[in-house]
Amino acid sequence: MKCSLLHPVKTAIEAGATVRLCFDPIIYTKEFDEYYGALMDIVISEIDFSKVRDVSIGSFRVSKDYLKNKTITVVYYSVD
Repeated sequence: MKCSLLHPVKTAIEAGATVRLCFDPIIYTKEFDEYYGALMDIVISEIDFSKVRDVSIGSFRVSKDYLKNKTITVVYYSVD
């Protein structure tokens, strides 16, 4: 499976740019391991990690007080 969102990453690597991949925020959901596992499988299959400077992974960080009166909408993006 190809992901068009990775095209700029591959282009930057081919141009010799220093590339860092940041996956932030990782949002915990019931099936987050399936969703992010599938995402990582796609990224690993398309990107030459020997040419990536580093990778960071961060969780969603916000205080519970901030979320008390907020409505949260989750949008899913399909890479099909």
